[in-house]
Amino acid sequence: MKEVGQELAFYFAVNPELYKQFAAALSSKQPPETQLQTKTLTESPKPRNLEQIREMLLSQGVSKVLQTKLS
Repeated sequence: MKEVGQELAFYFAVNPELYKQFAAALSSKQPPETQLQTKTLTESPKPRNLEQIREMLLSQGVSKVLQTKLS
């Protein structure tokens, strides 16, 4: 977040719908066994709505740093 937090905040500020989708994805409930597992973000299966958010961000011409993080 240190490297891309401000940029993400900008995209969420100019696109409230994108922010709502992101917030909903973060607040979605996971089964208890999933919460106890420790996996990196790349190992965890991505919910469909997070994939849509990633695609929306990439289509807006994000910085190379954010593009790398999203890929």
